[in-house]
Amino acid sequence: MLIALAGCDRGPAVRRGGSGGGEVHRFELIARSDTLNIGDQVTFEGFTFNGTMPGPQMVVNEGDTVEITVINEDSVTHGLSIHAANAQTSNFVGNIAPGETRTLTFTADFPGVYMYHCAPGGHGIMVHTMGGQFGMMVVEPTERYQMEKDLGREPDLKVYLIQHEVYAGGRDFFDGKALYVMFNGETFRYVREPIPARPGDFVRFYFLNVGPNLTSTFHAVGGIWDH
Repeated sequence: MLIALAGCDRGPAVRRGGSGGGEVHRFELIARSDTLNIGDQVTFEGFTFNGTMPGPQMVVNEGDTVEITVINEDSVTHGLSIHAANAQTSNFVGNIAPGETRTLTFTADFPGVYMYHCAPGGHGIMVHTMGGQFGMMVVEPTERYQMEKDLGREPDLKVYLIQHEVYAGGRDFFDGKALYVMFNGETFRYVREPIPARPGDFVRFYFLNVGPNLTSTFHAVGGIWDH
């Protein structure tokens, strides 16, 4: 069973670790302004990649080649910074003018959970990130995780969570007074849609705190992490 973020229809949502590196993954990110429903009939005027907050989830294997094309369909400048690449990617796909398209290619050399976000330049980076232009890239390691080695199998359930904040306005943002703190783009999402783990399941969480202001103390109540 797999749980993926909203907006993962462009490109693969999940690839298993250990399936062999060297594949080429192509993703397309369309930057634009949007009105988003963040739950309980609350709407939010912000920015998106591909019309969702968070943007498309990207999962690749260590050693894979990643090609990302960024298309700016908006009337304001957008861009991309992706932390999975061992370079300042905003030098290549940042500050993209309205109507422009750019493509970045890199090798996913370092396993981990990484943030990507809009990079229009200057203070706009924080404004666009606060506005919804962010997402997760997971680079699965070539060597299996310890629990996979211990149990001799892959997880029954993979859960991808991004914690982030929404603000009523710029002043509240600078003061760190969040209107909502949520997972994966919706308020109380997992109250309405509980994560369906069963007793004895091997569950792996991929967790990213986008912020942009608040520290996360993510934990499962009543549970103890094995790793």
